Amino acid sequence: MSPPTSCVILATVIATFVDAAAQTRPHPPVVCQNCWPSECGQGAWTATGRVAVHAAPADTSAVAFAVAPGDTLLADSSLVRVTQFGLIVLQRAYEPFALGDSVLLTQALGEGSYSTWSRRGGGVRRPFWGPGADAPARLVRPVAQEWWVHVQRGRAGGGWVLMTESPLARHIDCP
Repeated sequence: MSPPTSCVILATVIATFVDAAAQTRPHPPVVCQNCWPSECGQGAWTATGRVAVHAAPADTSAVAFAVAPGDTLLADSSLVRVTQFGLIVLQRAYEPFALGDSVLLTQALGEGSYSTWSRRGGGVRRPFWGPGADAPARLVRPVAQEWWVHVQRGRAGGGWVLMTESPLARHIDCP
């Protein structure tokens, strides 16, 4: 499967900017408003366990309310906050990279794709790194990001659910 359209558009914009200024290294944190690193986006979600809904998209924010298993939430927006870029190092040449090049993973886009940056340019890539010596590159540090979804629930109002740590809700129309 391909990454969600909103993530591909963002990564393309980032890649275009990076190609124009390849020597300007990006730095986290990076926030992407309304990015959905999943094929499942806005719409009805069902809680499959107890879900804490926060007042703001931060795990230090107060819990506004909790949702019980089976309850339905309406997701209307989201944000992805990248707190640490991942890093891979080339163990051999892999077009367009050379042996020893460092490549930043600037965002996990979902569906197995990543936004990348290097001095040779950026883009959207599927993983070409692995743990073995025969892999073109090795992962030195994984990308760290938070995916927050803004939800509404009747009279309880709205709030934010940290989806990267909460497999306790699923989109009604997604597998």
